[in-house]
Amino acid sequence: MKIVPYIAVLALLLFQSGCSGVSTVERGRFVEAASRENFCLDNPESRFLEYIRNGEIIRGMDGHEVIGSWGMPNVYLVSKDLTEEYWIYYVQSREVGSVMVYSLVFGDNILADWDVDVKRYANFSLGRVDYEKRGPVERTERKVSIEKQ
Repeated sequence: MKIVPYIAVLALLLFQSGCSGVSTVERGRFVEAASRENFCLDNPESRFLEYIRNGEIIRGMDGHEVIGSWGMPNVYLVSKDLTEEYWIYYVQSREVGSVMVYSLVFGDNILADWDVDVKRYANFSLGRVDYEKRGPVERTERKVSIEKQ
């Protein structure tokens, strides 16, 4: 029974080291370094300047600071029924066939949390479409073939 507290402490340490609260996944891919530096020069009072210079986001940033670090979101969701705002950023990687989707949650214009999701896709597209008429009733059917590009 003495091993249980050690496992709990180890799990806590691993959890804390893996969840620092800073997104470093996409450093600088959304906004060029010169734009981030200009934001920092124009907003010297921000306490998140180092994160912004590195293209990072961190909980506690306001919307203006997130835009300074990552730019405008691809999608902005707001509802009069909800108190949160949702900002969506995405980056497509054709080499590995995936899209990275970053969902940021704001409460009172402060970044509260985010989620990162990878959407994988196969490199398929719709190919030739054939039209045929069948029977006495004029009906058009489409046969769709999927051809790998």
